[in-house]
Order: sequence, then structure tokens, then C-alpha cells
Amino acid sequence: MAAIGIRPGAAEENREFRWTVDKLRFVESTGFFAPDEEYELLDGRLLRKMGQTNAHAALLAILAKALERSFGTDAYAQWNHPIHLSDDSEPEPDIAIIRGDPEDLGARKAGPDDIVLAVEVCFTTHTLDFGDKKRAYSRHRIPEYWIVDLDAERLHVLTLPDGEGGWGNETVIEDGAIPRLDRDLRPLLKKVKGEA
Repeated sequence: MAAIGIRPGAAEENREFRWTVDKLRFVESTGFFAPDEEYELLDGRLLRKMGQTNAHAALLAILAKALERSFGTDAYAQWNHPIHLSDDSEPEPDIAIIRGDPEDLGARKAGPDDIVLAVEVCFTTHTLDFGDKKRAYSRHRIPEYWIVDLDAERLHVLTLPDGEGGWGNETVIEDGAIPRLDRDLRPLLKKVKGEA
């Protein structure tokens, strides 16, 4: 009986299953995932979404409403809804500001050309928000990315994506003066942090 030649290390290299949007939709259609299980797809990896406290949800609603007002009729806010970056990435930013009117998208998800701003609020997701998502939003040239860091009570504003995972400008705001907003969100950030 002939031995099958397997290159040394090949088993370790192929242990990770790479997801695509189509594969994920198919598996979802089978009822494989429990109804209360929430995932997002990022660079071919399926990531379990973290739950939200009531204060976190309130913060997102307040931020989304304020951002929507600041952009006027040129854009609208959606939160906790996937955006389509590529065939293997449909992350769910906490908030996405989408160019135009909701009717413009029809049945499709917002993509890189539609998105003006992506916002993540992080307390337990630092590695993801400051790492993989930061690089993914740059690679897909999302023009602006905000990370509301609840732990440090500061806002990171990233602009000028280089398309390779980096950003040309990062401003850290620690005084509660959040761009485009007419209020100091520090009291609410403290409340959200207390419930996390």
C-alpha cells in the first residue's frame, strides 16, 4: 500500500476554516445557529458579537442621533447592522454613517463607497477594535473611524486611510469634546463603563 505524501506542517496550516458571506448565509439558512447567537464576519473569520447593556444601547442611540443631525440630509445613521466590505467581511460597526438616503441602498448592505464614518464603542473589545477592525476599515478606505474607548474615557478619531491597514491621522480626544456633537458625553460614558 502506497503512503500518501503530506507536506510536513500542512495539517497545522489548514486548521482554520475561512468563511465567506455566501457560506455564512447558507449555514444561517439551515438554522444551525441559535436565534440568539449573533456573529459578524471579518476577514474570513466568524466572530461572536458581545452583548450590550442598556446604557451601551442608550449611548449608541444618542451618538447615532447626534451624528445624523450633524450630517443633515446628506447621510443617515444605522447601528448594529452589517456593512459589506468584501466577500469575506461583513462586520457590524456599532454605528455607521451612510451617505445618502436609506432608500438608495434598496436591499443591499452599505459598502465602502456608501460609508462616511464607522464607530465602535469598546470596553472589552480593544484588541478587535484597535486591531483587526482598524486595519479592515483602512484597507477598504472607510474615510473616518471612531473608537470610543470606555476604559480610558477617550475618543480616537482616525482619518486618511492608506488602503493598506494604516491611517494617516489619529487624534485622541480626552476632554469630552466629541467632533460634530453638541454635548459632552463623559457622564454617559462613565455610566456605560459602570454597567459593562
